Amino acid sequence: FSEVCKMVSEGSSISSALGKFPDVFPNFVVNLTVVGEETGNLDIALKRAADYYEKMAMIKGKIKSAMFYPVFVVIVATAIVSGILYFLVPTFAQIYQSLGGELPLPTQMLIFASNLLRESLLKVVLVLVLLSVGFRYLYKNSYPFRKLIHSTSLRLPKMGDLVTKSVMAKWSRTMATLFASGVGIEKAFEIAGDVAGNILIREAMEQAKRAITEGEPIHKAVEKTGLFPRIVIAMLRVGEDTGKLDEMLDTIANFFEDEFDKAVEGLIKLIEPMLMVFIGGVVG
Repeated sequence: FSEVCKMVSEGSSISSALGKFPDVFPNFVVNLTVVGEETGNLDIALKRAADYYEKMAMIKGKIKSAMFYPVFVVIVATAIVSGILYFLVPTFAQIYQSLGGELPLPTQMLIFASNLLRESLLKVVLVLVLLSVGFRYLYKNSYPFRKLIHSTSLRLPKMGDLVTKSVMAKWSRTMATLFASGVGIEKAFEIAGDVAGNILIREAMEQAKRAITEGEPIHKAVEKTGLFPRIVIAMLRVGEDTGKLDEMLDTIANFFEDEFDKAVEGLIKLIEPMLMVFIGGVVG
């Protein structure tokens, strides 16, 4: 901030000063600042940016809270099952051996898993660590792998619906803020594609941007991507026909934020009994 203040005091515009620090000030903020300076409504533009980030923080917070419970239960369940395999099963295996006879296949599999864990614990941990590191590396550095993960996340049962609503909420909220602030359509599509957090949506925005520059209406260009729900297409069309696209995008954002809240609540209610059945089945 001290560097920005220094540059502004030396005659630079606020937007150009912010643009010198892309790691601190996102493209979204810089573009809103540019429009605010050009229109003389910098205070309004910055207030919209603050409201926008407040909304985004709320969505991200709900995603984290939705994921915390199932992740915590899975970790505890894994620890319990590992403890049973490592400490308890070998005791029963010795008892079974002393009784003689042939054990049922599920029992043999359980004892085999226990022996494997006891004899190769370090190898198992090492493999899990390598898989985790490899996944993170590929996700960060491999575009096709990241695209595959994003594509799969949109098709997963229940979870896919949650991801779709989250992406639509972020996309429409970003577009609404940018349009209301006067950012150009091409730049708005570019920024919204990045903010949505999904490679497929970003590629769709590039496709739609090209179609718009060739004269296509916005709703037609978005429809051709094949990724947006019909309700979004219909509301975009209404917004274009009435000349109130920013208001309609705001309505879309509110709708999907509400739908996302309901989806999170439903997923939490669904996950709890599923995890109980899973843990009970494993212990059984």
